[in-house]
Amino acid sequence: MPYILELEPNEQIRTDIHFAASEKSPLFRLAISDRAVYIPATKFVISGDPNYFKRVPLGNIDILQTETIKPYGFYFFSVVMILFALFMMSTIFFGGGISPRTIGWTLALLVGGTMLPFAGRGRYRLAIKMGKETYRWIPPLVVFPQDRRKANEVLDNILDTSRSVGITVNDTRERLQMPLPPASE
Repeated sequence: MPYILELEPNEQIRTDIHFAASEKSPLFRLAISDRAVYIPATKFVISGDPNYFKRVPLGNIDILQTETIKPYGFYFFSVVMILFALFMMSTIFFGGGISPRTIGWTLALLVGGTMLPFAGRGRYRLAIKMGKETYRWIPPLVVFPQDRRKANEVLDNILDTSRSVGITVNDTRERLQMPLPPASE
């Protein structure tokens, strides 16, 4: 039974996050009470479930913030994928054997390399700073806007609850978002 919340007397849970972007992605758990933040952690065990909640009192948390994830790694792998796809195309057109599998892999690398920078831009991670220790959660990489919206809703829920219990919050997403123009009637 992973992630058992062991509350102190008269402690109330403000939010309990269960988030998985898809069926295959790992489950993210985080809980915030009126006295502490429960951060997921893993311990070394021989048998049983190694996952547990690490209880961090609110006084030990310096700041809870969102950080932008730099997409430079995605740009690099995108260029590598496109160059490899172009190399495969040159072998097909200039004397190589043509098979459906080769054409399929070439197109897959070309499309994947083209889409990768778009999937990697505009991502944020959650950082909880506790003195010298920092806990970071990076949401899984998703392509579809509705999945990205779910991850942003989870971040919004965590940040709003943290503000309500008195944790200092720095949301970098607020500074980077452009205001929407008013709707015309």
